[in-house]
Amino acid sequence: MSGGSYDYLCFWDTGIGLTERRHQLQRMAERLEALPYAAEAAVQTRRVMRLLDAAEAVATSLHDVWHDVEWRDSGDYGEETMAKTLREYQAPDIEAPEGDAQPPNPATLYRLVEVGRGVYELRAARPSPLTLGD
Repeated sequence: MSGGSYDYLCFWDTGIGLTERRHQLQRMAERLEALPYAAEAAVQTRRVMRLLDAAEAVATSLHDVWHDVEWRDSGDYGEETMAKTLREYQAPDIEAPEGDAQPPNPATLYRLVEVGRGVYELRAARPSPLTLGD
């Protein structure tokens, strides 16, 4: 097999990763949804599944690009073959999963709270409904 300079990135879907664990993610989401105190974790697990679907669609569209760049950088293809593929590439028209249009700003998610003389804790910026705040 040719290529290899990017560990065959174009074949991303053949490895063991989250995309191959959809069944386990589904089961985990269902388990979390059954727990009265795990609603946010269940929502975020479902979010991971939606994000994986969107990422998979984009990565699939990039297969030929990744392939030809890797083969070019490994010395198996010429510059023109790679350039032709790059000129022809068009990104898929994929909308961000519902609720994921803008990534959260980490600076607004947490705040430092002094809990003792010179001792600080990182806490959520908004107290959860299960806490009474500071």
